[in-house]
Amino acid sequence: MRRWLKTGISRFRIDKITQKYPYIEALVTHFTDEALPIAASPLLTQLKNTASDLVRQLSPAGAALQKTSPIMRLDGYITRADRGDAGQLADLCLVAFEGRWDDKVTILALTDVKARVEKVLEILTRQLGILQVSKKVNQNVSNKLTKQQRE
Repeated sequence: MRRWLKTGISRFRIDKITQKYPYIEALVTHFTDEALPIAASPLLTQLKNTASDLVRQLSPAGAALQKTSPIMRLDGYITRADRGDAGQLADLCLVAFEGRWDDKVTILALTDVKARVEKVLEILTRQLGILQVSKKVNQNVSNKLTKQQRE
């Protein structure tokens, strides 16, 4: 086995810690992301659409966002992502949008790109649904308050 020092760059499993002092050294198994299979391309399209919808929902209404703002850069990456970037896109969406800690840890442990995309898509779809319901409730409350203020 080879020795690797990686910091948030890729997935790996620690097989054995070989040294603890003065720094930690370990034998690891490195996992590389494969391109998403062609048959799973609709999953990528669905992930991109859902992530773009979330970006639009979370963008400040009526505000002109600068091209360098993080949300606009994320939207640009979502637009450009292809089958080879599916794993990275799933990981990026996972950290960019809110989610439960246990979901994030579960996805972090997945090495199969298709499984990660499916799980992240499930989480983003849930987030989008919650956001839409929340906006609808806020609009209803706002409309009722406005109506009461007019009376």
